[in-house]
Amino acid sequence: MNYTPNDKNKSPTEAYSGCCEAAVLAVEEFAHAYEEQFEKYIPTCAEKISQILNGSKRLDILFGRNLALVMLQLGHVNPDAVAPYLGSFLKRYCTYASNIADEDYHEEIEEDFKGILQIMLKNLEVTAKNVVYVCTFLAKFKSESKELIQLGSQVLHKLINIQGDQWHKFYENLPKDLQRDLKEKFL
Repeated sequence: MNYTPNDKNKSPTEAYSGCCEAAVLAVEEFAHAYEEQFEKYIPTCAEKISQILNGSKRLDILFGRNLALVMLQLGHVNPDAVAPYLGSFLKRYCTYASNIADEDYHEEIEEDFKGILQIMLKNLEVTAKNVVYVCTFLAKFKSESKELIQLGSQVLHKLINIQGDQWHKFYENLPKDLQRDLKEKFL
């Protein structure tokens, strides 16, 4: 990897993560600016990124988060093409999104929330297998957007239906603050 003068004080991991963050932004801009032209490449991109996410046992946390965000941006354009690969990035994204500080919360984060909720609804099997991560993400959900609250409610109620009789036992075992937040927002 070549370093620019501004990178000489950074470790290779820091420089690499910064490069990945720039790539996420580039994919986001390109995917939105050229949706129709880009859409046909999304299945191939999603498959390759999924292979990277699934193939490395020691994937750098920032790199993994950035790849999850790229998948989300691809999902904005074509959620159906990304949904089959949800299992490769759902835990990473939910963990990341559950820890977003209030001061870091902004409109782009809401777009990401919308994207992940739409993808979750397209692949409920994977969403249900990751119910703990999904419920934590939903409980930490900060949006006041009626559309996002409705999407979050749809996801949660579909999970409740999938869980069936097991839902109440699962819910009772959640930490009390998560129970309260889920109930106040979605139940």
